[in-house]
Amino acid sequence: MAVLVEGISVIARADSLLTKFAGGWAQYERSAPNNTLCADGEIAAVAFMTPIDVEQFTQKLQDLGLEYMRDGEAIDFAVADQIHGILSKCSWLEFGRVPVSGTDQRVAACRLAGGKSKELVTPPDWTFARSLSAKSTFVPNERIGDEMQFLRRQGALDVYLCVATAKEMFVGRTSTKK
Repeated sequence: MAVLVEGISVIARADSLLTKFAGGWAQYERSAPNNTLCADGEIAAVAFMTPIDVEQFTQKLQDLGLEYMRDGEAIDFAVADQIHGILSKCSWLEFGRVPVSGTDQRVAACRLAGGKSKELVTPPDWTFARSLSAKSTFVPNERIGDEMQFLRRQGALDVYLCVATAKEMFVGRTSTKK
């Protein structure tokens, strides 16, 4: 099977979660800071919209027993971007685009290397029509100040004004850091 990759996703090996992660799978589920967790029995993904939120989550995973990188290669978890794929060397993970059941759409996904199934696993309430895959705008961090003006924090959302269109844009957040 394959797990959905949207925004910037942290992909963890299920075997590492069961054997190394303090509290095992139940603690991992509780540790997910949003409702994007999905798992196929071999890997699990949690999606984020900002690098800062990814950094905080990956630090939490390390604090609870998982190893991120060794000699430049992902060990127990990796980070994948829906546009650019896996962001580091990772021999146990594959990235690609897979069809969304019942549609003619394809989305970014990861699977354990060597897996044969291409069936997509998504978070429980996920639909393509409301997804980042269908409705997202990517602005590199170095261009945010030029293209987006921060307006306010609204609950778990950062609200920006797109300079080119004069429309408000929303970024889901799991942390309070900017």
